[in-house]
Amino acid sequence: IAYAKTYSGKHLFGKLQLKIPAIKNLVVKNASAQMARTLSTLLTAGVPLNEAVGIVSDTMTNILFKEALLDATDQIMVGVPLSQPLQSCGLFPPMVYYMIRIGEEAGSTEEMLNKLADYYEEEVEMAVQSLMAAMEPMIIIVLAVVVGGLIAAVMAPMMTMYEALDSL
Repeated sequence: IAYAKTYSGKHLFGKLQLKIPAIKNLVVKNASAQMARTLSTLLTAGVPLNEAVGIVSDTMTNILFKEALLDATDQIMVGVPLSQPLQSCGLFPPMVYYMIRIGEEAGSTEEMLNKLADYYEEEVEMAVQSLMAAMEPMIIIVLAVVVGGLIAAVMAPMMTMYEALDSL
């Protein structure tokens, strides 16, 4: 737990989350939904884009996404559109930066981010449900092994006691 709070620990666990196939999909979709919803809210409230992206980076739980957004903040200050650094970081799905690019070109970034957040929130919910459905058989097997172990632990002394009584 202490190592997970260090800089190298955050990086290790952040990379690990993106390496495990069952969790990667959920982590990427959750980060996309969180980024889109928070950024949409901030832009709708009138916060400038570079400040809004900086604030959004502080809300990210995975340090890799946080650093990608901090890098995007630096590039936005130079005049680069938000969609380009999100595309170049390689963490976000293509739909994220394509929708943001369309919103930037059409002048409706907040609306596109809102739609993007709605979509990815539904995707996160479906991913959680499918992950839980995949885990149910494993949970049942683990519980069966635990219950079988308890039954064996209770029956073993009884069997030895019966065998001792038969030898009398």
